[in-house]
Amino acid sequence: GLKRGRNAWFRPMAATFFYAGLRAREAVELQWQNVDTGRGFLVVSRSKSGRERAIPIRSALLPYLAAWHRACGRPTHGLVFPKARRPDGDLPLD
Repeated sequence: GLKRGRNAWFRPMAATFFYAGLRAREAVELQWQNVDTGRGFLVVSRSKSGRERAIPIRSALLPYLAAWHRACGRPTHGLVFPKARRPDGDLPLD
């Protein structure tokens, strides 16, 4: 189960950082349309190098992403972690 409340996004986002090896900006800007659990890849369209890269989804990350996807209402587009942004729309980490 996921933690409920204001910071429910934190555990799935931390797992995504850890298991996928994403940089802060990559995780915060991750879009649902770039998460392919069926084929087991995350696509980062704006990497540090500026190139698109595909990252395998490790089996340990799948339960976190699946639970977060359900908790968000199974979206197909938009930010995976929209609550990770500050109220002014800026990124909390860089």
